[in-house]
Amino acid sequence: MVDARKLTLADLREIVADATELAKGAKVKDDGGLAHLSRFGGKLFADAAGSGAAPYKVQVLFEDKGIRGRCSCMASRSRPFCKHAAALLVAWAHAPESFAEAAAPPPGASPGEAKKKDVKRGKVDDKDLMARGIEQVGTLVRELGVSGVASLAADRVDQVRALGETLREAKLRRVSARTIELSGHLAKAAARSDGFDPAAYAELIGDLLLTIRKLEKHVGGEALADEHVEELIGKVWTKKDRKPIDGLTLVEYAFLSRTTADSFVIRESRFVDLASGAHFSEKQILPAFLVKRTDPKKSWTGRLLDKASGSVYPSFPPRRLDLETPGAVGALGPAALEALIEKALPDVGAALLALQERRRDIFAPDALPVALRVEAVLADGERLQVVDGTGAALFLPEGGPEGGEAAEALAAVLREGALAALVGDVALDGALPTLFPLAAIVRARRGLGLFPLGIDAAAFLESKKLRARAPEAPGRASTRWVDIARRVGVSAAAIALGEVRDEMAHALATGLSSVTPRFAEPLAARLRDLGLAKQADLLAATAAKNDPAEKLDDFVKLHQVLGIALARLAGASQVDRARLERVPGYDSVFIPSPERTYPPREIASLQAANRINRYQAAVYYDRHFGAMRPEEIAASVYPAWADGSASAYLARALAREPAIAIEAARRVLEADAGKGRTRTPRVAKLTAIAVLAEVGTDEAATVLAAVTRRKGDEALIAHARRALEDAGTGPRASGRDPEVDTLVRAVVHGSQKDERIRALRALGERAAVAAIPAMRASLGRDLSFDVREAAAYALAQLGDVDSVDTFVQLLRQRASGSSREAKVGAHVLGVLGDARGIDELLAAYAEGWQPGIVADAMRAIGPAVLEPLLTLIEAHPEIAERKAALGVIGALPVEDVTEALAARLDAASPADFCRRAALYVTIAGAHGDCATAIVKQIVRLRPGILDKKTSTSEEKALARKCAKYIQ
Repeated sequence: MVDARKLTLADLREIVADATELAKGAKVKDDGGLAHLSRFGGKLFADAAGSGAAPYKVQVLFEDKGIRGRCSCMASRSRPFCKHAAALLVAWAHAPESFAEAAAPPPGASPGEAKKKDVKRGKVDDKDLMARGIEQVGTLVRELGVSGVASLAADRVDQVRALGETLREAKLRRVSARTIELSGHLAKAAARSDGFDPAAYAELIGDLLLTIRKLEKHVGGEALADEHVEELIGKVWTKKDRKPIDGLTLVEYAFLSRTTADSFVIRESRFVDLASGAHFSEKQILPAFLVKRTDPKKSWTGRLLDKASGSVYPSFPPRRLDLETPGAVGALGPAALEALIEKALPDVGAALLALQERRRDIFAPDALPVALRVEAVLADGERLQVVDGTGAALFLPEGGPEGGEAAEALAAVLREGALAALVGDVALDGALPTLFPLAAIVRARRGLGLFPLGIDAAAFLESKKLRARAPEAPGRASTRWVDIARRVGVSAAAIALGEVRDEMAHALATGLSSVTPRFAEPLAARLRDLGLAKQADLLAATAAKNDPAEKLDDFVKLHQVLGIALARLAGASQVDRARLERVPGYDSVFIPSPERTYPPREIASLQAANRINRYQAAVYYDRHFGAMRPEEIAASVYPAWADGSASAYLARALAREPAIAIEAARRVLEADAGKGRTRTPRVAKLTAIAVLAEVGTDEAATVLAAVTRRKGDEALIAHARRALEDAGTGPRASGRDPEVDTLVRAVVHGSQKDERIRALRALGERAAVAAIPAMRASLGRDLSFDVREAAAYALAQLGDVDSVDTFVQLLRQRASGSSREAKVGAHVLGVLGDARGIDELLAAYAEGWQPGIVADAMRAIGPAVLEPLLTLIEAHPEIAERKAALGVIGALPVEDVTEALAARLDAASPADFCRRAALYVTIAGAHGDCATAIVKQIVRLRPGILDKKTSTSEEKALARKCAKYIQ
């Protein structure tokens, strides 16, 4: 039976957990949006007005296991209570007496009956429903075009989103997704957020307007091409509608998962056919409510599908494939990858020609799938570029060498060997031809390999999200495409045209009443200079119209046409390889030759401040250690050996003297954690393994083999074993580990977060260093923070120094109040023990943020933290009074602390001697022996300091501190 008691507001909030849906429901109820209220047994029933002619059928079910909503609207598929079900519950709470007692469920309440009714409705009603949705969106776009977004009311955002949620039911798939996405842009505009992007907004408005104009003709009787049916409307293509295909030789180069704006989850395999070079996509598309109940589609990573067959949908490349028979499934070997390279486009020019052809169809997806042969990566400025054999270059996604998932993933892969090809999507970002890489083919030390990069280009590019960006923070170098384009020599014509489109985008966001002849004249003049006289005339004629609403169609069409022209003008930039220097450790990466070098601490600081990129840092490290004598490198273990970014270059320089290198590495690896000493940081031991691998002699292999036989740090053992395998002096693992492969698939494709977390922990416990790329992808992309946290700990456990920048970024989240992320960052920096985390840990410590956690991390890093910690304490003497600070000092080797404080005492100026000496005595108090030694040095430097006749207050305070340690 229905719960007869009157529900309170607290009850409603507990039942409908989504406060937004509850508020929407209250408004639907207050606006009279419900009709035919009734109850029968344990259910409430009502009709709710919707976008179509037929009302939505709404129910609320009172069951033993709880109260739940049910509705025939699209939104109810992705949430427990849609706004209509929430409205029905609110109506019951307000006035249960208004519900009629029914003798049976109302007509249409049962699923079978509803289905029968849908069958009877017929195609005419579908067209009417579509026409009504088109009209509603047309009205919305016209209103926004006239008024702009400056005066947008906050409640308009919810109305637009609600409209978008109803449009899919009218078979307006593309329009539905775009309208929901539009509501997000409008929310930023209404909040006066700096995140509002006029360029992206203009692209979206243009897409909506042109789409509804196309669909108006379709409703009027004009047939759509099958590809446009798939893009704009969507259709259940039966097997007889699809084209059979067989004899495919498929390689999966990416497995993607994303959620669309209208809450559909898409899992996708991207394939290339080795016979034809064509790109295919196998998709699983599910509404959000079905995701947990449905097994995820299978991934074919690392497999070759020979003689596969199925059927293809009428779609743009990558053509959607229904894979019916995978054919002979075998391992993906070098021969298949050589064939893939052979089928790849030969140069950047071919990729741009193909993109221009794609852009001619305004309803085609923005991104074009390509496999492209490339030879180098240029790391110069804010954006990486990939360079072909002719010197022509494409940009990688924005974010720069130190930011952006593409750059992070690519950097790890480029360490493996020489780049041969990239597979992904090519598109325009402003006027910058950009490649969004999904996978790289690399000639690695272990042979030719296909390395997934995990860059979900489809999610990034969905709904034309390519845009020109403003600077993200004051004082930071601009990343706007136009600034970058000028610096790299993009043609002046392309830049000028891109700027015209940007001006038009701002005008559309402001409102078309701002498009006056005065606005149009300078832009029209620039178009004429570019040889676009017809487009200039159209802009002038549009601006001359009196009614802003009459300007909309021509203005939007002109903006789109100029986008097509921009695709023709945007050419590849040319790279002069003669002025470049290869980056040590990255066979395919080049930078302009730097004029000077820096010491390691300064290199780390410059990199942390984004003043140099990781590849410039690599060259600076190589030059610094290359200029040192091996004896110096062996003696200066801290902080250099604990800096993961310097390991390869330190090893390269030290290996010039094999005997010295082996002895130094042995000393680091065999250092014991004795009383009063911190264990050697794990990164320092990883550097020692890198040193032995670089030396490569039988004696070095003997030391490495000894590491593999020890008990303790399984990850360190795994790295030593891998070094022996790469050198050919140890037993090579017999093929892939099936258990690790299974765990990696669970990390990447597991449908439940607990499944992914268990897999990550298991990989960490197994010291599965081969799984590090998949774990990095999980850290960067998984939607669940619990999973990202597990990935962070597993990567730190495995000694993944390439993840340090990400860990530092986690710690920086404390500035935005994200304490949980910051705590994870601090913990994993300590677990890994990389000196690059010191600066951020010290900054957090100086702020007084979680001093216990930060101190634990600094203790784990060990002696490398000593000098920067002393510098911090000198700048903030109050830190010396914290027990946690002295705990860090107390965990460091007493001789290191004594030596550092003695050197600083010697350097103290006479005027500042007493103040600094008193501070050093406080610090030295963490070690009794250290304090005694420092006091003796003070007495030696100031013989009369313990004399009771000392005159100044500072001298007296120092004498009192020293007296504690003098018998």
